Amino acid sequence: MKLFISLAATPTFFHVTPTRNLKKILANGIEPRVGVRSRKLSEVACIHLFRSRDSMEDAVMGWLGEQFGENTPLTALEIRLDPSVKHHPDPALPDDVE
Repeated sequence: MKLFISLAATPTFFHVTPTRNLKKILANGIEPRVGVRSRKLSEVACIHLFRSRDSMEDAVMGWLGEQFGENTPLTALEIRLDPSVKHHPDPALPDDVE
C-alpha cells in the first residue's frame, strides 16, 4: 500500500480497495457494493471500514491480504465520517472492522 487519501469530516476510519478502483471512488465516492468476496459470503451491499490504521495493516498482512492475493495492488483510504452517519460493527468480522 502506498497511498493514503483523506476524505472529509470525523471520526476516522480506514478502507482498503484494489488500486484499480481508485479512479471510480474519487469520481463517485465509495459506493456500497457486493463484490466477489462478499458474494461468497452472501453479504448485503455495504462498505467495510477499519477503526485504526494498525488494524487495517494487520488485516492486509493477514486475512484480507490473502483474499486479494499478492499480485493485486491495494490502496488504503482514510475515511472521516460525519458524526451523523450511522455505522455499526459487523458481527461476522473481527472486532476492529465496521
